[in-house]
Amino acid sequence: MIKVFIVDDHKMVIEGMQLLLLNETEISVIGTALSGEEGIEKVPDSEADVVLLDINMPGINGIDTCKALLKKLQG
Repeated sequence: MIKVFIVDDHKMVIEGMQLLLLNETEISVIGTALSGEEGIEKVPDSEADVVLLDINMPGINGIDTCKALLKKLQG
């Protein structure tokens, strides 16, 4: 099972992605976050295999969120 975590500042986008992935037997959405800051807080504890990040978010954008997550997860 592939565990996916979605980070996007639009709840409708998150819900749409969840609906798209719902019928995939090998994929499970294990968490969501509505901001980069929330994603940085929640993703490390989620044991996600894949993180889907929105690039254009207010506050911390997806690229900087990715960099922060990599730094946090690597040590």
